[in-house]
Amino acid sequence: MKKRTIIQNTFLFSGCFLFFVTIFTIFASCILSFSSFKKQAQAYLRQTAQKKQLEFQASLNAQIVLVLQLTKSPAVRDYLINPSNKNLERTALKEFAAYKKSFLADTIFWASDANKEFWSDLEYAYTVDTSNPENYWYKMTLEETEVYNFNINYNSVLNKTLLWLNAVVRDESGKPVGILGTGIPLSDFINNMY
Repeated sequence: MKKRTIIQNTFLFSGCFLFFVTIFTIFASCILSFSSFKKQAQAYLRQTAQKKQLEFQASLNAQIVLVLQLTKSPAVRDYLINPSNKNLERTALKEFAAYKKSFLADTIFWASDANKEFWSDLEYAYTVDTSNPENYWYKMTLEETEVYNFNINYNSVLNKTLLWLNAVVRDESGKPVGILGTGIPLSDFINNMY
């Protein structure tokens, strides 16, 4: 009887020990797999975010190149120097229309420093009041920017919030004669990153 109790106790102890080892092994496996999954998921998300960032950067660089090419156009430069000349205006509008189709947001804007008229998407929008603090970007671009700048803001007249790429157009002597640029949509980039 004593032997039987010892065997039963040993069997019970072995069964309990085996049960706890199995539970511990399952628990440890779950923790290790979750940790491994978490590391893999983080690496994948980091890689995906870097890829999206590089894609956005590449498309942004393409937009910068297009804007800078347009600032060097003799037809555009001559028109911004003398915006009242209808022949220069017709030639420049053709060039603006061709570039507009190449921009991501299919939008283009310009303003001549001679008359401060702001044109958006090939139509006159408004005359820039440089004394209005809301138009800080105009003087900042024309007077403080060497080549181009970026500005994220809401244009209340155009009813658009974009990443604005503003570039300075200079005459042959290097004097600023106007600005031009495009708006770059951020919503796709933000949605992709999200």
